[in-house]
Amino acid sequence: MSVMTASVGSGSGTGAEAAASAAAEGSSLRYRWCRWCRTAAEDSRVLCPVCGSSDMVEAVSAGGGTVRRLLGAIGGRATHQQRCVVVMDEGFTARGTVLDVLPGQVSVGSRVTLIARASRGPARGTYFRTPA
Repeated sequence: MSVMTASVGSGSGTGAEAAASAAAEGSSLRYRWCRWCRTAAEDSRVLCPVCGSSDMVEAVSAGGGTVRRLLGAIGGRATHQQRCVVVMDEGFTARGTVLDVLPGQVSVGSRVTLIARASRGPARGTYFRTPA
């Protein structure tokens, strides 16, 4: 499986504010899948990572996934965030940040949904939330 990396910048606002503004811009998580072997991969791939085919089709993720690995917590007094690797329902992996969670609330196997994807600015990154 491929890992899509997303960096999170340190802006003046909170992560939730940045995610809300990115969601307002209509952000989405795009990926590609191979017509030959049906493998899903991150959007930046030109060739299939499994069979090497160049017949890749762009698609948009539904936004749901399961936490595969916890990478580290980002915390403060007002908000807590958890960086993690998420296996998306389409079969590819994405690295991002789960916003507004308590310490220990997110564990491996937790379901998360995409709330924002920002590619520019101080709040660039992929942001998730846990279902209510």
